Amino acid sequence: MCPCTVLNETDIFVYNANMVMGMVDVRGMDEYSCELDPQAIQRIVLKIIADHLGLTVSELHLEANLFKDLGADDLDQKELMMTIEERFGIHLKQAELSRIRRISDIILVVQKYCSEKKAMESRKYQNGIQSSRGTCKNGK
Repeated sequence: MCPCTVLNETDIFVYNANMVMGMVDVRGMDEYSCELDPQAIQRIVLKIIADHLGLTVSELHLEANLFKDLGADDLDQKELMMTIEERFGIHLKQAELSRIRRISDIILVVQKYCSEKKAMESRKYQNGIQSSRGTCKNGK
């Protein structure tokens, strides 16, 4: 289930650990599965980072370094990544986490993992359709 509540056709409140993270424009989001397009992923990641670091989204820019520009420390990075993993239902590999320095790094990694997750779910769905075709009782 998606951790969100639909307010109207373009806005939701995004929840994380039962706390409101903020309102997000969800144009391009599949209303049933909460799969996101790359722009929606970017908006949500920016909102998570801003909320965690006590900033506004307008204060962030994609090439900002989490540590040098935004004053984050290693614990902030770990907490951000745990929040992002939970929000998107993904698990990032340690090698990926160690390379993350900029906001754009986070967004690209999340978009990559979400894309891979969608592809895997699509393959599972297609495999399920193909395997169910061979189980008809009438021999067809």
